[in-house]
Amino acid sequence: MERIHHKNIQICLERYIGKDNVPDEETLLTIVRKVSCNNFTFGSKKPVIRALFIGASKFDHSCVPNANMNFQGNTIEFRAIKMISVSEKITHSYCPMFSHFSAAELHDIMKNSFGEACYCNDCSQPFGTSTLTKSTKSRPCC
Repeated sequence: MERIHHKNIQICLERYIGKDNVPDEETLLTIVRKVSCNNFTFGSKKPVIRALFIGASKFDHSCVPNANMNFQGNTIEFRAIKMISVSEKITHSYCPMFSHFSAAELHDIMKNSFGEACYCNDCSQPFGTSTLTKSTKSRPCC
């Protein structure tokens, strides 16, 4: 599936910017993966709108985030949901809030959606010691 998608993009790019200006296959595939992982879906109308917000894509994931993401029209907005120190990274949850899923389910969602399991601060701690795993009744997934 990924190869077909990337081939379609390659054909379109060749048509619009010329074959000599299209990056090699591996570079193009890397770009496609980055855009795929870092785009945001918003709007309630069909078809859904996807956009790449370069600044917002820099924020890391956390299963216990310190900020919440919202859309105001076509603007993306992050609001702190707890105090964030100057040296602390701004984080938001890439998937629905953890209270709806077990830790194992969240790891599966992350792996299927982003290609790797979650390695946020909470998930990196021993099971039962982090805010996330203390609040779920699941067994460790790994």
